[in-house]
Amino acid sequence: MLLKITKKLVLIYTLFLLCLPLNVSADWNDDFDELSIDSLYQTFYSPQEFGEIQVTKQIQFLNLESDLYPEFTNREAAVKSLKETFPNVFEYLRYEYDLTNLTASNFYDYYYSFLDSASESDSIYYYEHSLFDSITSFKDIFENNESNDEIEFF
Repeated sequence: MLLKITKKLVLIYTLFLLCLPLNVSADWNDDFDELSIDSLYQTFYSPQEFGEIQVTKQIQFLNLESDLYPEFTNREAAVKSLKETFPNVFEYLRYEYDLTNLTASNFYDYYYSFLDSASESDSIYYYEHSLFDSITSFKDIFENNESNDEIEFF
C-alpha cells in the first residue's frame, strides 16, 4: 500500500515539474555576449592605425634571403599615437603604478602594468577585450625590433 502511494506521489511530483516553465537565467551564466554591452572600449585598433609598419630587414641563410618581422618605422610616434588613442588608460597606469611619462623606452613597463591591472577582477579594465586586444597587438609589432636584432645577432 505504501509503495502505491509513493509511486503516485512521485508521478504527481514529476508531472508538476514538467508543467513548470523552463526559464534560463543569465545571472549564473557568464556569457561574453553580455560583457560587450558594458564595455567602455568597443573598437579594436589594429597596429597599422598607430603608425607605419614595414619589413626593413632581411637575413641570408644557405643562399636564401628571408624577410624578418615587420616593425614600426617610427617607434616613438607609434607609442605617442597609442597614448593619444587611450589617454585615460595610460594616465591611470602612470598614477597607479608610479610610472614616468609613456615613451618607447618604457613601453614595456606600461604594458606589464596594464596586464597586471587587467587581470584583477575589480579593475576597470578587467572585461575590456577590445582594449586588451588593441594593446597586445600593438605590443606584438613593437617587440619585433628586439626580435629582429636577436635574429641578426646569430
